[in-house]
Amino acid sequence: SLDLALKPLLDRDPLTITRRDVAGIIDRKAKTAPVHANRMLAYLRAFFGWAVGRGHMIENPAEDISKPAPEVARDRTPTLAELAEIWTAAGALGYPFGLAVRAMITTAARREEVAAMRVAELEPRAEVGPKCWTLPAERSKNGRSIRVPLSSLSSATLMEALKARPKDTPLIFTTTGETPASGWSKAKARLDANIIAERKRRAAELGEEAEPLAPWRLHDLRRSFATLACD
Repeated sequence: SLDLALKPLLDRDPLTITRRDVAGIIDRKAKTAPVHANRMLAYLRAFFGWAVGRGHMIENPAEDISKPAPEVARDRTPTLAELAEIWTAAGALGYPFGLAVRAMITTAARREEVAAMRVAELEPRAEVGPKCWTLPAERSKNGRSIRVPLSSLSSATLMEALKARPKDTPLIFTTTGETPASGWSKAKARLDANIIAERKRRAAELGEEAEPLAPWRLHDLRRSFATLACD
């Protein structure tokens, strides 16, 4: 996002960049991707703030520009029953996405962190699977290395993925053998379809109408983990 935002300004003297220049870039992006424009503005504000602090600019031209689009805070927390549905539906997806979703449920890790997990990050433990996963600082959101103890369920899930992955790849979840698993939008749609199909099947057996699936995101699994772990 920062590279894209700065592209029209690369040939400019930093001291000549104005608030109007930055607002124009943000407004153009907001016409097609308003939330992305919000992120772009945040990146520019931080970048120009750094430039001011280093003496490359006198003032931050993004400082007083308002967000082009409102955002609604998400507070969706899948219940334990919903997690069970997601777990079962993920099983039908198989490798890599189904097992990756199960790894997210049991570790509370972010999608990108799980998707790029490497064999070398796991601490082996005889025949029963890895006992710990060390997320390196360069891949963690806070820039710090994180040691994640693995439950027996997490370990079993990762063992299954290790056996299913293409041979000779350093990645645990991959669709190509060379890059982390990608295509999450389609995988999430298939996951939701599996959940809805199972709800309809159960409802039909009882002669009832199936309840709709409330919108949710993979990131919501972290909130469920935090909530249920404290109960």
